Amino acid sequence: MPQKCYELKSMGQYHKLNCEIEIFLQKLLQELNYNTVDNMLAFYRAYIKWGNGNLAKFFKSYSPPISPPNLTCVGLALELWSRMRNLDLAFVDLSEYFFVASCEENIASLSEYLSAREYLEAAAYASQKEHVLLCLKIQIGNRRGILLCDPGYHVGRVVTVMQDNAYPHTGWFIQSDENNLRKEYNYQYVPSNEDYIEWTSRTVKDDVVQSSETSLIYVSRAYLTAVDVTERRNVVYNFRSLLSRDRKGNLIAGMYFKVKECCDEFTIFYQDCGKKRVKMKFSDFDNTKKIDDKTSYMINLCNEQLNLPKNSLPHLIQEIGSLLKDETFVKQILAINKAIDSIGDQY
Repeated sequence: MPQKCYELKSMGQYHKLNCEIEIFLQKLLQELNYNTVDNMLAFYRAYIKWGNGNLAKFFKSYSPPISPPNLTCVGLALELWSRMRNLDLAFVDLSEYFFVASCEENIASLSEYLSAREYLEAAAYASQKEHVLLCLKIQIGNRRGILLCDPGYHVGRVVTVMQDNAYPHTGWFIQSDENNLRKEYNYQYVPSNEDYIEWTSRTVKDDVVQSSETSLIYVSRAYLTAVDVTERRNVVYNFRSLLSRDRKGNLIAGMYFKVKECCDEFTIFYQDCGKKRVKMKFSDFDNTKKIDDKTSYMINLCNEQLNLPKNSLPHLIQEIGSLLKDETFVKQILAINKAIDSIGDQY
């Protein structure tokens, strides 16, 4: 069944609703980290406990837990939805109109993708659905649109997409601006198929577009398998990150690394008279008692700015390092990730 619209009586009511949702969105960004590290570690622990050795078989039966505060885009969208119930008194039954929408990222050819979806039901199995957002369809008078909330991509505003592209349509906006490199986003209905929102992300340097990517958000119906599909897909992805954000979605501190064979490198960043970014080695944390004072200072500062319990980050790094030393596990997880990536190559 297509998602129903929440009817707004006036533009003033729209502005009030938009403002109230944005307050909850920005509070969530500030309070909860984006975390694709802990879900991989949970997957690994469960796999070791299972003890069979065949990761592909285990992956198919694995039920990913959604455990605040360790949340990916899926958990963040669901948590935001839960918080929206606080608005039901001011906006009657509002939370019942929200829904989680799926997003297919980095599509090379929109026409081919949309044609496949229209004519080939089997093509649904060629979708990765890597990302999700929380959405609300609205109607202002006789005009229709949708409100998008994307805490998984650190978007610190409610994005309004109107079918007629007229006010209060958001249009292009700057998502981040750092080191003379600007990330800009735009959302609009696909003219030929309003079941989809076209999300364009472009990188701009010195007012020159360096790169551009297009994704599609399916908004006709609710996405009911976000945990089973998107969260499950995420646990084998070969890039992991743990990030804290401010209310506007700006990154404050974090760590990130690639999952690859013979991997011993990760990067942390934190605020210390400006943003500092430092590469480190997992092997240096094999014995936390031997960490030098300079490294300890940087890690503790990052730990604090990630809002983690004291001394959590060194032990987290140590556990990741142990996982990456499991060559059999790493080879299998990379093979699964590669197989999933190949699904959407045709688009």
